[in-house]
Amino acid sequence: MPAKKTASSGEGKPFKLYDLVNNVPEREWFSFGDLLERFTLSVVLYYWCLLTRPIEFIRFAYLYNTNWYYYLPAVALTACFPIMPLLLMVWVCVEEVKKKWSANWMTGCPGACFYAQPDGFVHNLLWQWWLNIGMFSSVFLIIKDDAEGSRTTYQDTAATDKSFWFAKGRQCGARYPLKVCDWDGAKLKVHADLSKTPRIMIKLVDSYLGIGDKVVQMGAPPASGAEAEITYFKDVDELEAIFRQEPAYQGVVATGTEFVMADKTFGVHQADCLTVRLPDGSVEVVRCMYWGNCTGQTSHSATSAYMVDWQNEKITKPARWYSPSFMNAPSDLEGHDFPGVKAACEKCIEMHSVMPELPWLNVIGWDTMSTGDGQPHIFFEGNFAGSRFRRHCFSSPAILLECIKLYAPFKPFGIPIVA
Repeated sequence: MPAKKTASSGEGKPFKLYDLVNNVPEREWFSFGDLLERFTLSVVLYYWCLLTRPIEFIRFAYLYNTNWYYYLPAVALTACFPIMPLLLMVWVCVEEVKKKWSANWMTGCPGACFYAQPDGFVHNLLWQWWLNIGMFSSVFLIIKDDAEGSRTTYQDTAATDKSFWFAKGRQCGARYPLKVCDWDGAKLKVHADLSKTPRIMIKLVDSYLGIGDKVVQMGAPPASGAEAEITYFKDVDELEAIFRQEPAYQGVVATGTEFVMADKTFGVHQADCLTVRLPDGSVEVVRCMYWGNCTGQTSHSATSAYMVDWQNEKITKPARWYSPSFMNAPSDLEGHDFPGVKAACEKCIEMHSVMPELPWLNVIGWDTMSTGDGQPHIFFEGNFAGSRFRRHCFSSPAILLECIKLYAPFKPFGIPIVA
């Protein structure tokens, strides 16, 4: 079915959440006061959902906890539901102790910059406490007690399968990279002429934050100036040997696509469009961000973050509040044109509007890039954006209130108290 017209695309009334998210009040980011406000807002949402939707919220709690905390701790947490935020602090302390000996998925992956921790022992504990409670309560806001949605917060489902996003892109005419090869966990199948697509980006089909990403290139490495992040191969047999020898690819499905060169104006970068599907079925852009000043082959090495006025195709102000990694990020791209981002966001709206197979998937983060050749932005994938939505949901009291009005209004006997 065709995409519904949306306010964020410039038609009808302005979308209030978009305006709020793109104008977060300035304060001293990652200070004790800032972290305390984020944490407090997450607790407010927790008890709001418990008081206004107790049955739905408790069912969600059981589903979510069994995915994240194993069966027995999950039963205990759910049984102690009224004080679960307090009990999660115990879990946070245990995890902090464990990290002294081993890296976890947030700190031991290429995208670790998005999960950097603030300085200071108390600040870090408050940050981790907020991360757990904030993720829990904000995810409920957007998926309610859907079982598949809850599983997707922790494990691979259709919504994390990159082949699903490629298929959705083909359905809607989005520009995606050419598929070069597939690895089924034991055997390689090549689909394209490697001499015409010598540089390949390999990705695990079910993965996140760049885990399993690898850049390979056909040909001999240059005599000087070889890029450390690239693995070279001379023929199909050597390419297959790379898959066989890499532990991350053993027994799992991976795909290789053409390595698309970024717009030289920006270098390696990413546009990150966040769309939401509202209860009436319409789709809106909540925000668009720019990740840049990358130190590696992908945007997982970004060292700067900006908000983007996608309708006017302008990079606006730095988003230093997003993660401690970006507290001292540069601001030299402020006011810079960002060609093609409007059409990319409109395509995101279109694709999100034709997703009946995943009715719970109300928030999607879309990853695109400008190639600077007059062509549309190239799409890499979509993601269930529970974690991205969380960061915005608790950025200010006004944003949280607007999210509640949209996804958890309170209308006893049809009387709109908070709606």
